[in-house]
Amino acid sequence: MSQARTDFSAAAYLRDAQIAEAKAAEWQAAADAAVAGHPELVTYCQAEAKEWKRLSAGWRECAANA
Repeated sequence: MSQARTDFSAAAYLRDAQIAEAKAAEWQAAADAAVAGHPELVTYCQAEAKEWKRLSAGWRECAANA
């Protein structure tokens, strides 16, 4: 039973990591598409992408330790 719970936890963490990676890609795409005349928008989008990447790495670490 414990192994099944560990496998489920790892799979859930990996799913969350994939979701975070997709969000990071969306924010990076938004940053890439932002009008050059709006550097604050580019900066905001890049910061969001960076945060989602950080979250993804954290979820992957949790999966590895599950």
